[in-house]
Amino acid sequence: MGVVIRQSLIGTITSYIGVAIGFVNNILLFPLALSLTEIGLIKLFTSIALLAYPFMQSGASQLAIKISEKIKNEKLGHQYLNLCHLLFFVGTIFVVSLMVIFENSITGYFYENSSLIADYYYLIIALAVFFSLGTYLQILISIKLKTVLSNIMKDVFVRVITIFLILAYLYDYISQFQFYLSFVIAWGLQATILFIYFLKLFGFRYTKLTSIINLPDIKDTRKYIFYVLLAGAGGGIVGQIDSIMSSSNLGLKYTGIYTIALYIATLIEIPKRNILKIITPLVAKSIQLNDYKEVGSLYKKSAINQLIASVLIFILLIANLEELYEFIPSEDKDILYTLGQPVVLLIGLSRVLDMSMGCNSVIMQYSSAYRWDALLIPLLAVVAIITNNIFLNVFNFELMGIALATLISITIFNVIRTVIIYRTLDILPFSKSHLIIIAGGFLSFFSVYFIEIENVYFSIAIKSVIAGSAFIGFNLITKSSEDLNQFIKKHIPKSR
Repeated sequence: MGVVIRQSLIGTITSYIGVAIGFVNNILLFPLALSLTEIGLIKLFTSIALLAYPFMQSGASQLAIKISEKIKNEKLGHQYLNLCHLLFFVGTIFVVSLMVIFENSITGYFYENSSLIADYYYLIIALAVFFSLGTYLQILISIKLKTVLSNIMKDVFVRVITIFLILAYLYDYISQFQFYLSFVIAWGLQATILFIYFLKLFGFRYTKLTSIINLPDIKDTRKYIFYVLLAGAGGGIVGQIDSIMSSSNLGLKYTGIYTIALYIATLIEIPKRNILKIITPLVAKSIQLNDYKEVGSLYKKSAINQLIASVLIFILLIANLEELYEFIPSEDKDILYTLGQPVVLLIGLSRVLDMSMGCNSVIMQYSSAYRWDALLIPLLAVVAIITNNIFLNVFNFELMGIALATLISITIFNVIRTVIIYRTLDILPFSKSHLIIIAGGFLSFFSVYFIEIENVYFSIAIKSVIAGSAFIGFNLITKSSEDLNQFIKKHIPKSR
């Protein structure tokens, strides 16, 4: 257990270091060195790669997690591991072949507003392969509980290299093409280092195809892969449809504006990752023991604590949003703020809503309701595509329409998930604490709404202290979260 705790602690530290470096890159260096069109192109690069990722994986990563104990088995471990390799290899070859065959159709989709993609199309394919391989290897390495290197490679390595690439481009040491090429090579280098480390941990043994096909539980494995593929495909579309449709319908410049606003809003969900890391094994164990009373308790606690964290960060961001945009070193600062403000607000609300529903994704994954996710996520993808088209092409809402489509899709998805969990397990994440926390959010926001201070640094500091103190104090007094009160009592000495 000590190894797990140590690895988790290091993972948390590297995660926050990665967030800090990401902030420097996305908010400070990108706008300084790159035009909004160039920032949009990087986002489109990564969006297409992330869209291709679940198809390239073909369920290999999720299967590796599910059969991790079998992979550790000395007798059949390499056969199960090679099954995962086979899935990944076939999926990657299939997707790359499709991307090459349909090159004209794919680039044609972006031709009117983002024709620059055609010049970098094969770099995008390479990035998709490198990203997919790196993610797959990180998951395999985690099976051996050797996550230090993989966490550094995932959260820090490429981001640090990107800093040097941005500065080299800023001072004209490399051209635009060399910048994008080097960016893709950095991901390739990451995948190469992880591959070498993977071979050191697992080695490699050849397995006959017939041995893989005739594994004892291959029928159940095929069913699981089918559901994972459905969910993964839908998840890939949902996660990247906003950037892809903004590039196609509005152009790379708008995608650049959206990228910066999206990054700011995404800061809200950072606590969720660490809360889920802690709560996932507890939920999984309780479900295995059929202790649904405990599952319900964890469900509510996760919802309350995630809502507190998300509302607090959301209020701090919205209260200081104009000041935050002042830090962005771009000539287009005015248009960045004007078009980015509603995006931050709407995407931020979608993150708050998602986190207010607690650990519903974990419960869906480990309970008897897991098959529903395979149907729900593709449904969410369809809803996202339809709403994006309506708000972009019918109402002409531009970036606000894309953000609004995301908010609607996330709301529908979470409501359906909540209903399914309630009908299946008879548990809900809601309590009166939800209303208390939301009331505290309004109180803290209006406590600083009319404050105007010229100095940006003083403004952020004073508004953050007042809003944060008001929100946390309100929740402590009302005892909306037992965990928050216990944490304060334990770590902060009593005083008048």
